[in-house]
Amino acid sequence: MLDVETADPGGRTTITLHRDLGSVYPQPTLIVGWDAKGPLATLNSGLGAQAPPLSAHFFGQDLGGAPLIHLSSDGTHLDRIGGSDCLAVDEIADGTVVCGSYDSQQFSVRNSTGATLWQATLPSDVGDEGPWLSPDGNAIAVRGFVLTPGRVASAPRLNGASQPELFALGWLDTNTVVEATLSAQLSLYNAHGLTLVRELGASGIFEGVL
Repeated sequence: MLDVETADPGGRTTITLHRDLGSVYPQPTLIVGWDAKGPLATLNSGLGAQAPPLSAHFFGQDLGGAPLIHLSSDGTHLDRIGGSDCLAVDEIADGTVVCGSYDSQQFSVRNSTGATLWQATLPSDVGDEGPWLSPDGNAIAVRGFVLTPGRVASAPRLNGASQPELFALGWLDTNTVVEATLSAQLSLYNAHGLTLVRELGASGIFEGVL
């Protein structure tokens, strides 16, 4: 079953959508966040994966990227963000979205209606899962790389053979990327040169800035 519930602050919840997903493996519409226009949801959402999906948080069709939509309070599907061919992998509050590709290491950054703002391509030997768009929409952090319009702007600066493999988990601000090692140790890196700012002394998953 899938229920969508709404509530005013401090009030009781009301079920505005109830759907029986049946007995086959479900691919439901899932609420995944908010932007300035309202709640966001992914269509045909996957509930699990064997390999890392293209998106770290939008688990859409085939887990390779999501048809991302706005959802009304009664569960009605509204506009698709980034255009009809966008496999959304991240989006920021103003509707700017990163669209990925099944066939290449290329990302396109678009406005909410699908107009391309800029594009960038990762080196072919770098995994492309889990990209994150910067708060100003001008850079993408993916693994140990930061992409800006048309080029790989910065990559990990090796400090000898012991340099850990890095995985981007989000942005602290427009200049600072939150990265993790394979053991989930969190650190802050300067986005312009991907140099270490400081280790956070904690392990876990970075969810966002309060």
